Amino acid sequence: MNKQQSITLCFLYCFIYLIGFPLFEMTVLSLFQSDFTIRFLNAFEWAFYLSFPMIMLKQVYHWIRKEFYIFLNKPFKNLLAILKNYGLMMLSSICLNMILLLVFRLENSGNQTQLIEMYASQPWKVIYASLVFAPIVEELVFRGALFSPFRKKNIYAGYLISSAAFGFLHVYQSLFSGNFKDLLFILSYGLLGSYMCKTYHETDSIISSMMLHFINNFISVILTFMI
Repeated sequence: MNKQQSITLCFLYCFIYLIGFPLFEMTVLSLFQSDFTIRFLNAFEWAFYLSFPMIMLKQVYHWIRKEFYIFLNKPFKNLLAILKNYGLMMLSSICLNMILLLVFRLENSGNQTQLIEMYASQPWKVIYASLVFAPIVEELVFRGALFSPFRKKNIYAGYLISSAAFGFLHVYQSLFSGNFKDLLFILSYGLLGSYMCKTYHETDSIISSMMLHFINNFISVILTFMI
C-alpha cells in the first residue's frame, strides 16, 4: 500500500465514518423528529454500512488483490498461523482482563456494553458490523494504512501506532461520557490489535488479519447470543 492510499483510507475512515456519518445523523434527528426520520436513518445506515467497505476496497483494489494471492500461496501455513495467534490472543486477553477486573473492578468496556444493548434491538446490524464491516474496514485502516508502511521501516513503531490507534478507537467515546476509567480498556483492545499485526506480519498478507478479526468477532457474537 502506497502513501497516497494510506492517507485516503485514513481520511475516509476518520472524516467520513467517525465524524461525517454520525454528524449527519444527529443533524437530521435534531431538525426532523418523526417516525419517518427514524425509518429514513435506519435505511441510510444500512446503505452506508453496505457501501462503505466497498468504497474502501476500491481505493486499494490492486493491493488487496495482491494480498489475496499472497495468502493463497501458502493457505494451510497461513491458516495455522491464524489459529495459533487466535489461541495466544485469547489466553493473553483473558489474563489482561482478569487484571483489569481484580485491580480496577472493570468487567465490560463501554464499547462491549453498547454492542450488547444494540444486539437486543438491532441484532442483524450488529452481526453485519461485527462480521463484515469491522474485519474489512478496520483491518484496511489499522493494519493496512498504519501498520503496513511502518513495519518496513520500524516494526516496533508499527506495532505501537497500529495497536494504540486500534485500542483508542474502541474506547474514545468514554472521553465524552466522562467514564475515564473505561479508557483502561485501551490495553485490552490494543492487545487484540497487536496480535492482528503479528498475524499480518507473519503471513505477509492482510487477508490473514482480516480472518483473525472475523474469528474473534464471530466467537464474541456467538457468546453474546448465548448470553
